[in-house]
Amino acid sequence: MSSMSIMNSMKKNIFRRALSLTMAALIALSLAVFAPPTAAFADEYPEQEGINNTSPAAEGRVVDKSVYMDKNQPIEVRIKALLDQMTLREKVGQMTQLERPTIANAKNYYIGSVLSGGGSTPNSGAGGANDGSYGLAEEDGGDGKGNTVSAWLDSYDRWQTAMDETPLGIPVLYEIDAVHGTVHAPGTTVFPHASGASSGSPQLMEQVGAAVATEMRALELFASFSPAIVMGQNPRWGRYHEGWGHDREMNGIFGDYYSMGFQGGKPDKWDGLDTGEPGDKNQYEFLGNGGQVVGTMKHFTTEGSTVNGANAGNGFYYNPNFPIVGYGAYANPLSTDQLRNMKALKELTPAQLLADPEVADMLNAYRIMIEGGARSLMPSYNYFNGLRMHEFTSMLDVIKKPVSEGGFGFTGFVVSDYNSGHGDPYAPSAAANIRTYMNFFYGKETHFDGSAFTAREVKIAAFVNAGGDMDMAVS
Repeated sequence: MSSMSIMNSMKKNIFRRALSLTMAALIALSLAVFAPPTAAFADEYPEQEGINNTSPAAEGRVVDKSVYMDKNQPIEVRIKALLDQMTLREKVGQMTQLERPTIANAKNYYIGSVLSGGGSTPNSGAGGANDGSYGLAEEDGGDGKGNTVSAWLDSYDRWQTAMDETPLGIPVLYEIDAVHGTVHAPGTTVFPHASGASSGSPQLMEQVGAAVATEMRALELFASFSPAIVMGQNPRWGRYHEGWGHDREMNGIFGDYYSMGFQGGKPDKWDGLDTGEPGDKNQYEFLGNGGQVVGTMKHFTTEGSTVNGANAGNGFYYNPNFPIVGYGAYANPLSTDQLRNMKALKELTPAQLLADPEVADMLNAYRIMIEGGARSLMPSYNYFNGLRMHEFTSMLDVIKKPVSEGGFGFTGFVVSDYNSGHGDPYAPSAAANIRTYMNFFYGKETHFDGSAFTAREVKIAAFVNAGGDMDMAVS
């Protein structure tokens, strides 16, 4: 696919992505002095019909928070009230998740979410204070807090205070990897991996999830990149232990109970909308009781089924309808045959994918969790017949399309894996990530200065076009 066709497709999808991310913003709302961007960034994008490129900090801008901040209003009404007032830059900011960003970056780019990856704590980055001094002794210019409960709370409060000072005041969603416990902070509980499967008790996993949620909320953490539905088919894989054995249905059941412990309940109708019409209601009201966190199904999918158990490897499914793109990393450029096979995979229908017994068995675990009320999904960093899962449009269609169209009716949001949204070993800066979204939305074939788009930028667009809502990057 050409970069121009990718860009045009992204332009059509940006509103749908913003809608999903507004749901994430409202999850943050239920769970819990403005500085404008630099002149160069603000002035780079001209006025264009159909694009609200008004500066979020424009003098005289009037924001009405009375509806979208009112938790008593129907969810769909709140979403529309918020989206109608959002500028383009605020929407793409909500589509970006940064690793413990500076206060300035979180505020200036209207960031929707921050994360702490493995080993990321208040004393390992610049997020806690503007100068990144967490972890330094007081005599060395730091605050002496380091990786402590008070440092976690203070760093979140700094981000949230900054977001409160932006025009719309959308709360920031803070996520960590709590696969088997909060782990990052001292004094939190580390549960044995796969303890639920070895006990044969999914109810035990619900209790574990509830305990982890309590500890996360004590640190102002609102979402977890778990449960891991790994369905490991090869014990040589180094992350085999993160799931619940090789049985795919068991992974779905135990993941569902773990997620229920996180979230505190199940919806009566997982794909029901809260429109305010008679008979409609907020299906996820239990998330707002003050003690719950959002769970994320990961890694969707093939990660436990790669050849020889290779991490970030290839899973092969031999079906006449499933052409093979390649057997390793993408060639540059892709051959005509590879491009044709990639297009064919992306255009499969949910019915064609689910007609394959192995694929249907693999996806059934996610169906179980979606019907249980899971609110977030992370694609795998692996490949399906040589196609990156982060750009496998038709596979994400199975998850996100309504039941009436053959899908599973998932109404939550899709977040990329660490750097996997663009597949590079190093993620971009905050400004570069935002700029990528802006350039593609404007339908440009090059940057405004005439320089060519990078392969990374094209891959970010491919992730969004495939159904991605939030790109995980760094600051």
